[in-house]
Amino acid sequence: HKGDSDDVWWCVDANSSWTISTAKSMLPVLKQFRRIKIVEQPFALNAHLGAEEQTIGWMQVKDLFASEGFAIYADESVRDATDVKKLVDISHGVNVKIDKAGGLIPAASALYAAERCGLSKWVGCMVSTALSCSCAATLLAHVPAADLDGAELVTSESAGSLQGGFIWNTARGTVEFTTSLEGTGDKVKGCGVVWTCVD
Repeated sequence: HKGDSDDVWWCVDANSSWTISTAKSMLPVLKQFRRIKIVEQPFALNAHLGAEEQTIGWMQVKDLFASEGFAIYADESVRDATDVKKLVDISHGVNVKIDKAGGLIPAASALYAAERCGLSKWVGCMVSTALSCSCAATLLAHVPAADLDGAELVTSESAGSLQGGFIWNTARGTVEFTTSLEGTGDKVKGCGVVWTCVD
């Protein structure tokens, strides 16, 4: 989306770098920016497995942020479905990536686990190829939001060797696959090979 429309929102990614006191001190700063809605992974990678006082502290941060309209999402702390239940107390949602989960089926399992636990869901990606992002895009029917810019962060060889895949249709607010090919719709340029995502 472009411009100042109300459906544009931001996410701040703390990348596991905040302490409990840092998170609390950042809240008044974040409140100055009305478009910030999510804070991603403020806590350390294994904060949910640490001492009880740490867990209680992050539970307080979760409630405090929620009272001001911010959601806390786990990213690095969630790899697959087994991690999801452990994060309920300190996060509002999870960022599921096929790269972390080990493929489409484990990623889908993590999304279903989040739904069962009452957590919000988001599909993301690592720095990756267009093919990997197209695989992740097949999960979008199960989530309200996604961040699939991995292929934008690498050299053009990834995009230069493939055609098809998905596109963001910003006018309609949808993700669309650009061809009628099966699977992800990615095709290697100059040959008849069509990639599909299979676990």
